[in-house]
Amino acid sequence: MDREQLQQRLLPRLIEAEAVHKSGRSPEELALLAEIFADDLDGENPEAIERAFALHRRESSRFPTPAHILALLPRCRQPVQSLPPLPMEVSGRKTPGLGRLVSRALRGEAAARNAMEKLIRQTRAK
Repeated sequence: MDREQLQQRLLPRLIEAEAVHKSGRSPEELALLAEIFADDLDGENPEAIERAFALHRRESSRFPTPAHILALLPRCRQPVQSLPPLPMEVSGRKTPGLGRLVSRALRGEAAARNAMEKLIRQTRAK
């Protein structure tokens, strides 16, 4: 998501914050704040940012700053699921081709994803 799209997503969150906290900011100030927030939050997951705004609204009696939202983001990110180890025939201490297979699967190649899913099913069956 580019910075302008993020800014457009942030503006409603800032308008909501103004409605809740009654800080007296004008629509022009909120638009400027959306630019500032977009600069500071660029590269973050937009869904996590929205969850951080909601969490801030529940936990704070003050209008949010980028620092407030950045501090809440770790609590709002989706946890990474740990996967069971993959069964593969090994040659000594190495698993031939696994790195390439994982890399291709992460890039979205359907055949590689299917092979990874098959390996995961085999692991769960044991």
